[in-house]
Amino acid sequence: MTSTGKDYVLMTAARNEAAYIEGTIKAVLSQTVKPRLWVIVSDGSTDGTDEIIREYEKNEGFLVYLRRHDPSSQVDFRRKVESLRLSQAMFNNLSYDFIGNLDADITFHADYFEILLHEFNKKPGLGIAGGVLYEPFNGRFVPRYLSEKRYVPGAVQLFRRQCYEQVGGYVGLRWGGGRHCGRGFGLDEGVGDAIHSRFAGIPSQGGLRNGFGTSLAFLRGVDVLLLGK
Repeated sequence: MTSTGKDYVLMTAARNEAAYIEGTIKAVLSQTVKPRLWVIVSDGSTDGTDEIIREYEKNEGFLVYLRRHDPSSQVDFRRKVESLRLSQAMFNNLSYDFIGNLDADITFHADYFEILLHEFNKKPGLGIAGGVLYEPFNGRFVPRYLSEKRYVPGAVQLFRRQCYEQVGGYVGLRWGGGRHCGRGFGLDEGVGDAIHSRFAGIPSQGGLRNGFGTSLAFLRGVDVLLLGK
């Protein structure tokens, strides 16, 4: 099957996300434009995450469940990258235009990916797009630390395929890592507003590189809801 110009694939690394992953799955299933393929890798989960994924996999042809067995107790961004690479290998013989990393605790409105694809179509030079994050704090939603319209958090990054392949995907650095797209593509762009369902707090040590070459703290655990502005 050939690409339509709006085909996208998703990859998700999940570790003990039973409390959140069903919401993520339901959000993707509700999309007005669904992914061609979505591969979820459970990285040694022990809390029922696997069972939830497999139950939905039975009825959804584009959802694929994989389990990664790693006896190491170390949990950092390098481990997540290994899971994402397992997901990416499933796309080798597939035609698609965009590839996204979606964390296992994300939710959004039904037109979330339709809006992102519209932005890409409007801007052929746009390399990365995704939601701007808000999270609950003291009974209200506040902007997530360092979440702004010039930076797309790793938890919701959707890449133009050429951009992703040009930079070679994610870098397996301990505290997180990324590289901006090279020649011919614009920098990261936040599209819409998003809500994170659990407070991330202060930044951890280390850094995450964005398209401006700025060192940003790597925060984990993002839950997204597009507000539809």
